[in-house]
Amino acid sequence: MKYAHIDENDNCRIVDWIDTALMNYNLPPEKFLVTGIDWPVDRETQPYMLSDGRFVPYVAQTKLETSPSTCSPAQGLVALFALREITEEDVLSAIGQIADPVEQYTARISYQRATTWERGSPTMQVMAGLLKLSEHDLDELFSYAIGVVV
Repeated sequence: MKYAHIDENDNCRIVDWIDTALMNYNLPPEKFLVTGIDWPVDRETQPYMLSDGRFVPYVAQTKLETSPSTCSPAQGLVALFALREITEEDVLSAIGQIADPVEQYTARISYQRATTWERGSPTMQVMAGLLKLSEHDLDELFSYAIGVVV
């Protein structure tokens, strides 16, 4: 029987071509084996992967880049201005728009006293809404901010 041995951790890349009729072969676990599909003629010269039940030329997985989740307030302020021309005064003005006094005070203290800005914090989410920043904008902000040297 003919098998293609796949690496499920590397974009279903074919790591070995096995023909059990030609030799006595110690097979890997069944979940890593594919059979019943015609082997490509050039399988020895080109890497392949399994895609939609077919063997196709191998394409390496791209690692998903994630934006940083923290930055210093100084880095964040520089990034806000560089990317959106939002100043510190704009941030303070936005905090003043929060109707609930406890939430407003929390935002003000968080903004003025925090040593780091946390991307996923409730206060950062409220501020993003007030400053009209989307999730993509926040990703861009934190990615830019982490590179700012102050």
